[in-house]
Amino acid sequence: MKIVIGTKIKEQRQQHEWSQQTVAERLHVSRQTISKWELGKSYPDLELLVALSKLFSVSTDELLGLSRRPVQRPWWQLLLRKRSRTDMTVKWYSGGRIGHVLLWA
Repeated sequence: MKIVIGTKIKEQRQQHEWSQQTVAERLHVSRQTISKWELGKSYPDLELLVALSKLFSVSTDELLGLSRRPVQRPWWQLLLRKRSRTDMTVKWYSGGRIGHVLLWA
């Protein structure tokens, strides 16, 4: 398993449009420390991992690369799900049960 925390820290920092210096000041570490984390030369300890999570408002799992964000899909793709080249089903929910209808055969 590849450790991706450095790239996740850099992504979050860039999304917030913060410099390494800004993040370093908020965490009370040096700018070089942030640089080493982003380059994968070192890693934050548990306390700093939690502080990063709070600073960026993301879960520690996301920073560690353990969770995936759901893929945004159009609403109609949630209803129509292609099974094969010739078959497509429609899902619907009624009374807690899931129903399927074969559209093409």
